[in-house]
Amino acid sequence: MSSTPSSAERAAGQRFTGTRIVVTGSASGIGAATAELLRAEGAEVIGLDVQPGNRPDDGTHDMICDVSDPTSVDSVFAAIAERSPSLDGLVTAAGVNLTHADVVGTTLETWERTIRVNLTGTFLVSKAAIPLLRKGRGRSIVHVASQLALAATTENPAYIASKGGVLSLSRAMALDHASESIRVNAVCPGPTDTPMLRASTHPEAREHEARERIPLRRLGRAEESAAAIAFLLSDEASFVTGSALVVDGGWTTR
Repeated sequence: MSSTPSSAERAAGQRFTGTRIVVTGSASGIGAATAELLRAEGAEVIGLDVQPGNRPDDGTHDMICDVSDPTSVDSVFAAIAERSPSLDGLVTAAGVNLTHADVVGTTLETWERTIRVNLTGTFLVSKAAIPLLRKGRGRSIVHVASQLALAATTENPAYIASKGGVLSLSRAMALDHASESIRVNAVCPGPTDTPMLRASTHPEAREHEARERIPLRRLGRAEESAAAIAFLLSDEASFVTGSALVVDGGWTTR
């Protein structure tokens, strides 16, 4: 990030020393792994989630926020701005995957809830964060999309549509904010062993997908997506914007 840690800090794995980064969906899965990695590398992380995290209080900031609710988002970002008027990074990892059914079997309630959290939530948080990022040093946004934004599968139209929207939003934002030196990228994880995946599929289905669909023959780990996110946030990706970094074990090559 443009706050540029020293060579000694880089060598010690402290790429984000002196930076302030918001991570949504920070209580579990990829969001939690990302928040943990960024904190370990020196960042002040403000974690946002609809539920409290399990991390011990160490003086960093975890806040309750429903990303799908404009009032909740505005209130939380007003509190963030009151503490400090700038941000250096944003990661939007909050998301839901509520059902497996085709369009006919998907209820309007499920469709609207999925779009509202995954896509509208990404929009609302970005809209609130950008004025603070304009005053920051790093100026990097990473949206968590999905490999399904690039290659669809059966019986998941709401989730696929929402994540396709996240990827397109990332590209549009990259163009809109390049002149402000705000980089916007997306990470597209494949099937990853997270609480959301465990809740949405049976163990047998997860094992089958890992064995039959993923060339590396296993599910991804949240820490692997977190590493990709950290790269895109960092100065190492200073000439990368509007990209989709796929972390799917080769899923999209088939």
